[in-house]
Formats: sequence, structure tokens, C-alpha cells
Amino acid sequence: MQNQLQAPPQQANPLDQLAGVTLGEPISWWPLAWGWWVLIALSLIAIGFGIRAYLRHRKRTLSMRQALQNLAGLDQHADNFMQEAHAILKGCVIAYWPKHQVASLNNQKWAHFLHDSLIAKGKQSDEQASSLSQTIASYELSLYANAEQAQKPNPEDVVSHISQWIKSATPPKQSVVKEARHV
Repeated sequence: MQNQLQAPPQQANPLDQLAGVTLGEPISWWPLAWGWWVLIALSLIAIGFGIRAYLRHRKRTLSMRQALQNLAGLDQHADNFMQEAHAILKGCVIAYWPKHQVASLNNQKWAHFLHDSLIAKGKQSDEQASSLSQTIASYELSLYANAEQAQKPNPEDVVSHISQWIKSATPPKQSVVKEARHV
């Protein structure tokens, strides 16, 4: 009976016979997988195109920015204010459109050009473009009127209207300039 009361012999735990877990070296992030290299290359290409587009935009708007800066710096009380303002506008126009087509424009042809360039840019309605272009063309006519007969326009209005035209019409769309060069 003593046999029956004895506890069964304990068997060895099989898990004790296993070796400890070895964690190997941590996985390195370098060298990168090919997918990361593709992503880096595409990112660099996109950044390159972005920088190129920004520099092209700065170059295209340089004449516009200079014209606005020169216009703002004019002495509005000077005797030659109107000539200077008109010269700045003509210079800005010549910087963007073919010189042989716009340098000789005057009176109604000048007004039509100003109007058409505003419409081509699409930033103003036909009525607004007509009003602005006729106003600026009338400034040109006041340059050649007799000093006694001519009523001088308000210099602030002149600066405002010319600035508005420069901001609205320049730089022109590339298709407009290409079309003007083929005419």
C-alpha cells in the first residue's frame, strides 16, 4: 500500500531542454530597398521641376515687377510724369510682345491692342477691358494735346489704371505671344 500512496515520479519538463531564444542582430535600415530608391528619385525629380517652374515664373514676371516698381517710384508732380508713365507701359508691353508689332501702335490701334491683350488673358470682362483700355489710350492722347486745351489726368488715376492693366495683362499666355509672332 505504500506504493500506492507514493507520488508518481516527476517527469522532466520538455521545455527545460530547449535552448534560449536568440535574437539575432537588429535589422538595419541601410541599404534601402529598391522601392525607397525609386521614391527618392521621383521626389528629387519633382523638386527639380518645381524649382525650374518657379525660376521660369520669376523670369517671366520680371518685366512686370520692374514696371510696377518703376511706376510706383515716379514723381507724380513732375512735368514729364505722363511721358514717363507711358514709357513704362510701352516698355513693359515691348518686353512681352514682338517689338515690331507693338512699338508703332498709337491711338485706336493702341487701344485695341490693350483691350485684346486683356481679353486674351481672360481676367476681365469685355466691358471692363474696354473701359480700361480706352482710359489708358486717352492718357496717350493727352501727351500730344496742347497744354492749354488739355485737361491733365489725375496722376493717381494714371498710376492706378496702368498698374491694373500691367497686373491683368502681363505676362501674356504663351499661345498669344506665339500667335503674335507669326502674324
